[in-house]
This record gives sequence, C-alpha cells and structure tokens, in this order.
Amino acid sequence: MGFNTPVSAIFLAVNLLFFAFVTSSSAQSVPTPSPSPTCSINNLQVKGLCAKFLLPGLLNITVTVPPTSPCCSLISGLANIEAAACLCTSLKLPPPITLNINATSPVNSVLRGCGKNSPPNFTCVV
Repeated sequence: MGFNTPVSAIFLAVNLLFFAFVTSSSAQSVPTPSPSPTCSINNLQVKGLCAKFLLPGLLNITVTVPPTSPCCSLISGLANIEAAACLCTSLKLPPPITLNINATSPVNSVLRGCGKNSPPNFTCVV
C-alpha cells in the first residue's frame, strides 16, 4: 500500500492550517485582581492622630466620643477605601508580629465619625 501524493499534500496542508489557527488564536486573559488600597499619607501621622479612637474598639471598649478634628482632617481628602486602608495600616504592627484581630468595626466607626462611608466588603485584620 503506497501513499497517494495528492492526499498526503492535502493532509499536510490541512494540518498546517490547523496549527496556524491554534497558535494564532489569542488566549483569554485572566483579569488581574485589583490591587489592595494603599495609604498615601504618613502612617505615623495617622497613628498619632487617630489611634486613640481606634484602639478602644480593638479592646471592645465603647467610646462615645467621636473622632476629633485632627484625625478627621487628616483623612478628609482621601477616598473612602484609601481612608479605611490608612486607618487599618496604622493599627498593624511591624513584621513578624501579627495579631490576627479583626479591626473592621473600629475602622468603620472612625470613618463614620469623620463623615465617610465604610467601603463595601472592607475588612481589616491586624
């Protein structure tokens, strides 16, 4: 049994065409997750001006005094998510120390006290 030259040529041409389509088709790109919000202001300032309003919430102590002007004015020019990130970052300890404490409620409390909205699905774990 011998190979038929025209059939072999057609088979080779179809295979080449098939491989050209396969390699030229673009793969669907997977969307990259949006980056975590970052804080554009000095973290030490946030710690100094806002920590006294954040720390009682971490210790489950109810404070009825709303945040004061210096803390609120520091985060006033930030978007809600960025302000939340700044407040959350100010509570974190330097590596390798991690406490694994949910600080979402105190951060949201300070945000509300400063007239900002809590970002949807925002969580702060320190």
